Amino acid sequence: MNAKPFLLLAFALVHISACSDKDDTPDARTPFVDVPVTVKLGTQYPEVSGMAASYSQPGNLWLMEDGGNPTRIALVGTDGSFRKNVILRSITNRDWEEMSIVKGQGSGPAQLYVADIGNNNAAAIQPIIYNFDEPAAGTDTVQTFRTIRFNYPDGNRDAEAFLVDPLTRDIFIITKREEKSGIYRIAFPYADNAPAEKVGELGYNSAVAADISQDGTEILVKTYSNIWYYKRKTGEPVALALSRVPVQLGYQLELQGESLCLGADNQGFYTVPEMPVAGDQSLGYYHRR
Repeated sequence: MNAKPFLLLAFALVHISACSDKDDTPDARTPFVDVPVTVKLGTQYPEVSGMAASYSQPGNLWLMEDGGNPTRIALVGTDGSFRKNVILRSITNRDWEEMSIVKGQGSGPAQLYVADIGNNNAAAIQPIIYNFDEPAAGTDTVQTFRTIRFNYPDGNRDAEAFLVDPLTRDIFIITKREEKSGIYRIAFPYADNAPAEKVGELGYNSAVAADISQDGTEILVKTYSNIWYYKRKTGEPVALALSRVPVQLGYQLELQGESLCLGADNQGFYTVPEMPVAGDQSLGYYHRR
């Protein structure tokens, strides 16, 4: 057989296959660098469990700590400098595990969400998500909240990861301790004390943080050992995007790293571990390539 036609046919088949897979498979080269730029955060926040980029005060991040710590969030610069604490009045920190932010509707303020969803022993505990306006530059106390109580349709769950879809405002909680982390949705507008709908599972467990870009096209999910990247297609439900095989991002292991967020400009993402055994806490930044 003449080799030339065979080679041309093989090339054409490979080309067609590559084109047909192009929309479904993210670029093999990961979107972010593998090694972060790190800065010191100091020692005043030893148990950071959630973080979110600030939209009212660019160049800053909101941090929070988990159960038993004060009911406050902290504003820090992306250079690690402390800005201020904001006290959240009239609520409790039973086990805050995650926070998220979405831009406001119209000219309204951005919306912060603090998730009191930790439940290490799967006890009969009410999970709650608090929603409030992002504090402005001159605000040091928040007293008005929307309280979103929910339950799981299949029993009590421990969760440390959640995100809010900026396109629909639906809330997605990702559980931690099952063989495969469950994905549960609270549809917008949120009905108090309604069951969250189970909409899928991840192909792994131990999800401890998650975030979604403000255009809704990129999703990150963090475990203790890995960060996973999902590309979402136009008009695609979040659960469907999370059902595909993700891309593993480069990640420098942290001690009890439970926090992650994309920057407000979507040019990179940040991580913060819990307090190291000795020395200052660090803020890591993985910028786009």
